[in-house]
Amino acid sequence: MMDFKELELVIEELLDENEALIYEEYNGKSDQILIDAKLVAKLQEALKTRISDNNLQKETLKKILRDILQLEPQDLLIFKNGHIFIKLVSELEQKIPEGRQSSNEARYNGYDEKELIAFYNDFFTDEDVTALIEKVAEKFIKKYIIQKSISNDEYEKKVFAYIKELFYEFLQKRFENQDEFLLGFAGYIFRINFERVFTRIAEIMLEKMAKGNQKIGMFLEYYSNEVIIQNGQKYQVPPIVSKNGHRWKIVSIIPIVRVYFSTLESIVQLKQKIETLKKETIKFGAPADGTSLLDQQKAIKLRIQSLTNELNDKLNTIEKMYNEVLTQNLSPTEKRELKKRITFEKNEADKIKSEKKRLEKMLLPSGTLASYQKVQRELDALKRELRNKQRLLEQNAPSYEEIKAALVRALIQKKRKITS
Repeated sequence: MMDFKELELVIEELLDENEALIYEEYNGKSDQILIDAKLVAKLQEALKTRISDNNLQKETLKKILRDILQLEPQDLLIFKNGHIFIKLVSELEQKIPEGRQSSNEARYNGYDEKELIAFYNDFFTDEDVTALIEKVAEKFIKKYIIQKSISNDEYEKKVFAYIKELFYEFLQKRFENQDEFLLGFAGYIFRINFERVFTRIAEIMLEKMAKGNQKIGMFLEYYSNEVIIQNGQKYQVPPIVSKNGHRWKIVSIIPIVRVYFSTLESIVQLKQKIETLKKETIKFGAPADGTSLLDQQKAIKLRIQSLTNELNDKLNTIEKMYNEVLTQNLSPTEKRELKKRITFEKNEADKIKSEKKRLEKMLLPSGTLASYQKVQRELDALKRELRNKQRLLEQNAPSYEEIKAALVRALIQKKRKITS
């Protein structure tokens, strides 16, 4: 196997030979470089002949490119859609070098918001953001609410910091860097998706509470209080209150969310069962468009009967023409024309026979139809049950959505001191 230095020379030579596929100042920005997918494929091919493990290939290529291009540790090297994108974070201006001062200037660790917006737009689709929010919300609840059982007091003081920290953690894993830019970007991506984050946290909390998670229930019970006393001081608790002023308490929330999530789960299960049975009906020969196999078989039988009648008419016509040839005093020309007609009608009769045989082969045995009917009855019953569940969900959804929206508002507020 070629050693690392020799491998680095091979990669460097490929970069030199394909310089036209390296785009500096990508998208008009001096701190961005794009290595075209065609060149990336060549680099990967060169590594593949020497390194069999795909992950090791990728890590080796990253290290070699960092060495050749003399990238700083904070510079980002990203694989995306076959290309390699390089963000020279080391060249970005950071107004607050340490990025830790608690002032307006230190927002996003001192990085220009325009840089963060550009990075966000280049590397995050809505699907990427949704997946990232899901990870952050799930881990926040698992780590802080369930495992650490933080108090509501700690939650109110530190929730934003904890969530930003989790964004940073997942961004580090994605981009394999630990630096001030990603820390600032974690704050930015949290801010512009603030409501989505807390909406997902509220959804997960309500679902887990509906399924009996006691720690979630205890955490949310806090919001059922109107006033609490801490160190002799009275505080007003953020209420779970709808926009029309209705205040929700956990005791009234639990029955609604239990019905909502159990119904939602039933709908998912029913849909899965329906899809399974649909596949079974197709195995019997039912059309994939959902047409009933019984209707299909009935249509085939009617068509066969129609063809049988048509064939009988053809055969009667042919017989009459034969009799005409034999009994009528026809001229040679008339006989030739009549024979041509007979030949034509016989050909047409043969086509009808052929089509009739084809359709007869499509007729199923009575036992198969009986089995199909049994599956179809079960399928119809599941569809009826699904419609009932969907109606129940529709009835329950407005209350659930009202509760969720109210909980989101409560989760982003803090208790207020009551002054006499």
